[in-house]
Amino acid sequence: MRFLHKIISVAVVGVIASSVLLGAVAFARDGVVTASVLNVRQNPSYDADIIGQLNKDTMVNAYDCEESAWYVINYGDRYAYVAKEYIKLSTVKDTSKEKIYFDGVIYGKTNVGTLNVRNGASFDSAIVDTVCKGTKYVIYGEENGFFIVKDSDDVERYVYNEYVDAISQEEYNTPSGAPQVVEEAMKYIGTPYVYGGSSPRGFDCSGFTSYVYRQLGVTLNRTAAGQASNGISVKKSELLPGDLVLFNTYGSGIGHVGIYVGDGNMVHAPYSGQRVRVETINSGYYASTYVGARRIF
Repeated sequence: MRFLHKIISVAVVGVIASSVLLGAVAFARDGVVTASVLNVRQNPSYDADIIGQLNKDTMVNAYDCEESAWYVINYGDRYAYVAKEYIKLSTVKDTSKEKIYFDGVIYGKTNVGTLNVRNGASFDSAIVDTVCKGTKYVIYGEENGFFIVKDSDDVERYVYNEYVDAISQEEYNTPSGAPQVVEEAMKYIGTPYVYGGSSPRGFDCSGFTSYVYRQLGVTLNRTAAGQASNGISVKKSELLPGDLVLFNTYGSGIGHVGIYVGDGNMVHAPYSGQRVRVETINSGYYASTYVGARRIF
């Protein structure tokens, strides 16, 4: 089968001053984290403070720096450093910059942990969405090494052509993974709620959802608010089993997440003193605090 590919990256915004980048090259290369967990540091040294972590298969824009064993990356709203030995750079290819539409559409599925969707066919273009492994796309064409896809509003978007595998139309139209998500989630009914918990010994809400998806090879962001940027947005009227359902339980923002199981119900880790259980989202507290849903598969 012909392979298609598209890439994920963490965007580097704007022009990076040489004093910040410590002598970085003029352009970034996209790369994949190969370590199970990679520490992100404030400075290019193993003695430097750890300011965060990246999971395996997360994509980054990597700039060389003076300290040859380190890459500079954009991390949130700041620049940070990761060890080069744990980053596999994407392949550099000679590709046509001409925009080409295929005679017929092709179908693809992402094969890395996270993927950035851009508004243009370059790594300088803004990231408009981030999707998880297994996300399916109709691919309409190609430009500058990027595949042309469309979002839910039928707007053209771009994904690099290195991290998507070709699939058949039949596979594209067949739900993949979602039934297994529900099956996996239901195994943990009765598990106690533990703040910060992310294992069968105890879960908090996002620890539960991230653990379930991890069993199927998909890495989600760790917090409920973070998971609101995973996958694609879906309307409540279009919910399918396996979708993440999100709630405003703090008065603002996303404070809770569960997994939709069908028939207006979700399975979730509610709060301290409770256990993982199935509960309705169509009446009561969770109906009043519901704010949206994300489809991972």
